[in-house]
Parts: sequence; C-alpha cells; structure tokens
Amino acid sequence: MFTPKNHGWLQRLMNHKKKIVFFSAAAAWSTNYVKQSMEERQILLEYCCKAKKYGDEPISRFGNIRKISVLINKDDDFGQAKRNFEKYALPLFHFAGLDIEIINCNSNEFPAEQLNLLRRSQSDTLYIVGGDEIISKTVNNAMKSEMFHLTQLKMKYEFPVLAFFPVGGSNCIAKTFFSPMSSRVKNYCESAMAVIDGKCQYANCFKYKVGEEEEESIALGYVYCDDATGVFETKYRFFRRFQEKLSALYYTLTHKVHTKKLEVSYVEPCAGCSKCSVYKTLLTPQQHWWHKLIGTRSMASSSTDKVMIDDQAINLNCGEEKHVKVSTVVFKLANDLLSDDPPKMDLSVGPKSITRWQFLNELWKRSNSDNAYSISSDFQTLLAGRSFRCHITSPDEITLVVDGKKLPSADISVEIFPHLIQVLVPK
Repeated sequence: MFTPKNHGWLQRLMNHKKKIVFFSAAAAWSTNYVKQSMEERQILLEYCCKAKKYGDEPISRFGNIRKISVLINKDDDFGQAKRNFEKYALPLFHFAGLDIEIINCNSNEFPAEQLNLLRRSQSDTLYIVGGDEIISKTVNNAMKSEMFHLTQLKMKYEFPVLAFFPVGGSNCIAKTFFSPMSSRVKNYCESAMAVIDGKCQYANCFKYKVGEEEEESIALGYVYCDDATGVFETKYRFFRRFQEKLSALYYTLTHKVHTKKLEVSYVEPCAGCSKCSVYKTLLTPQQHWWHKLIGTRSMASSSTDKVMIDDQAINLNCGEEKHVKVSTVVFKLANDLLSDDPPKMDLSVGPKSITRWQFLNELWKRSNSDNAYSISSDFQTLLAGRSFRCHITSPDEITLVVDGKKLPSADISVEIFPHLIQVLVPK
C-alpha cells in the first residue's frame, strides 16, 4: 500500500532513471564478481589441500626433492600469465614441497642463456607459462643445440618432461589437454597438479619445412591458413572481446574472402606392417653352467636375435603418396599430440565459398572461444596422414601460421615425428 511518504520516494526514483540503471548494473556486477571470487578461492583451497598431501609424504633416505624449472613469458597477456601462475600454480608447488627455479624470457626472443640455465639446472620437468610460440621456440632451441643429436634423432642429454600452463588467448597447445567447459582457475590448478602427480605420456611432434628452405623446424600443434590471420594480431588489454569484434567487423567490410586452391600430397598413417615393422630385442635369460651353483641368470646380450613385429601384416598402400586437390577458404593441419594408434595429423577444410556475414560470424566465434585459430564445427575433416606436402594458390598474399608463428609462404612440407617428447597431462 502506497502512503504519501512512499509515493514521494517513488517519485524521486522516477526522476533519476539514469542513476537507477547505473547503480543497478554496478550492484549486479559487484555481486557477480564477489560470487566468482569466492568460487575461485574455494577451488584453490581444495587443490591446495590435495597438494599438501603430497608434501606431507616422507622422502626416502636416499631420495631427492623434485626440481621443477618454470619458463615464464613475462609479456604474455600483458603480464597476466605470470600473475596467474604466481596466484594459482606456485602455491600448489610450495605445498607439495617441490624445488622451483624460475627462468624469465620475453615474446621477442628466447636467448641461448635460458637454454643453458635449463641444462645446468638438471630439472626433471620444464613447466612453460606462455603461448604456442614460446613452446615451439623452447623445443626447437633444444633440438638445434648440442642437447640433440641430429643424425641419430635422439637426445644426447636427458631432456626434461614438458608441462604447460593454459593461460592467454594464443595457448592452443596447452588448452587441448583441458576441458573447455571447466573454469579457468580449475584448469590452472589441474595443470599444476599434473606436475605434482608426475605421470607423463609420450607426445607426437611434427617437423616442417617452408618453401625452398633447407632447414627443418619442430612444432607441436597445428598449421593454419586463412584470410584473417592478422585480425586478432593486436592484443587489447581492456574490453578485449568487444574490440576484437569491432576489428573483425572492420576487416569483413574492407576485405573480400577469396577461395584458395590447395594441392596436397600425403602419405596415409600405418599402424605397422611388413614395410615399416618395429624391431624389439628379446631379453631372454640365458642359462650357463655356473647358474646351477649360484642360482642366478644373466640377461641376453645385445647381439640377441631380433624379432620383427607385424611382419605378417600386409599393407600395400604403406608409404604410397596420394594426391588430392581442394578448393576452400580456410584449412588446418592439426597434430594429435597423444595419438598412438597410429600417430597422425588431420587435415580439416572449410567451405569452398563464404558470404561476408558467415565470415564475420566465424570470426566472432573465434573471439568468444579465446582461440584465434580454432575451427568451426562446420569444418570437414577431409583426411589423415603421417606426412603432407601442400601448395596453395590464391590471389591474395598467403600467410601460414605454425604454432602461432606467421610464415609468408605458399608451400609447406610436414612429417609426423612420433614419441619425441614427454608431457605431463591431467588425469
């Protein structure tokens, strides 16, 4: 029931509609911020308790504390990457009783001093806080240094196991190990717990060569090509998604998307056959006369007969190069990092043509997903292979993106490199 006094307050509120809207929006935002902060604190507290259980476990008399080297890109995400690591991952490492060594670098260069520090630290794990380009630079510098034997394709020194902190918008490799439905804080804590658990898996890399260059490089994630590789190049600190959408709108209105002609030569993956068999040495115990006296056996020497696995399997297409021609506006070669049966890369292509509205809608989806090189569900996975040779023809200048690194070239050769590194992934 409205009294004259209540009617007066209502009249005052009606006379200040703008203030009501402003303070209502501010109150709603503050309430949501406080609620989200409390949820993040609760998640961090739960994972701190889990990490403390590892720290409470006694170390054996002859055991050593695990040493973790953390490589941080100080410039990634305007310094937010480093702050998020210090807030959500570093406390878990301290609770677990790990020995942490922090190595700083920046986006422009990865000096050799960092690699020397990594080698001298003798860490068993390298935890990378940065985007795709920093991850690729780290692996490539290790391969090109004296840590890697190029002729035998193996490490001369023990290369540490890799783990990734899923931060920033250019970290597509790390985010493949985490659920997109989980909150960012939970993914941060899960990546730290993966390091604490220490359960590693072998990961597949791929080597690539661009154009006429003779030097090959190593990558982990993807090869991407479309007309909008430069739309999300500018990093915005405030109102990022809104400004990215405006940039996408301006690019769509001022540019026309052209169809690319893609010529692909590829070799299909093979799980093992008589042409590409794997040999294993059987370490069968050998019995000698003195074993009857001392009751022990010696293992077989390295000259033991070798048994060929899958020597009866027949695959007539193994190693055969096939050719296909495709017309598309965008394509992506994605590496399946943990695929083991068999290691492969998937070629996904978009439609042959696209309208301006469809192109703008696709760019806005990428902005919302925090992944500038994501592929839409409308993309078609055309084929899979263990090696590719691609030649692109387009009226526009062609730019390839390999793990965040932009390469102006119309030709690229890619070959899968199975089980090159070991990575720590969440359970």
